[in-house]
Amino acid sequence: MKKYVFTANIGKDEVTGKYKASFPYFPDCSVGGDTFLDTYFMAWTMLERYLYDLVKADMPIPEESYISDSPRQAAVPMEVDMLEIRRKYDKDLINKSIRIPRRLDDMAKAEKINFSQTLREALEEKLEIND
Repeated sequence: MKKYVFTANIGKDEVTGKYKASFPYFPDCSVGGDTFLDTYFMAWTMLERYLYDLVKADMPIPEESYISDSPRQAAVPMEVDMLEIRRKYDKDLINKSIRIPRRLDDMAKAEKINFSQTLREALEEKLEIND
């Protein structure tokens, strides 16, 4: 899975004193907060979820951007690791039917080996997914 870096433009409203973060390529992805730090973390979480939703809907993720809309805003790069996002949000478990030799089944049962856990570990090792 790919890692992405998008720029969040974070600025302070001079009237309300609140902060707002927006992403130039995601017009419906913005968030506001009381402090710069709160706004930064909320924006990062929103970006993670937004990209996850794009992936789940089989929609393309645009190229990374480093754009600032205004000199009054800080252009803050935010890295998103899609493998970490999938691990964080994609918790659905599915059933799989497998066929194995009876002798392996007998031996595994005798050792009280959890088939689901063993298959998960083997797949993660084969796919080189490190936790």
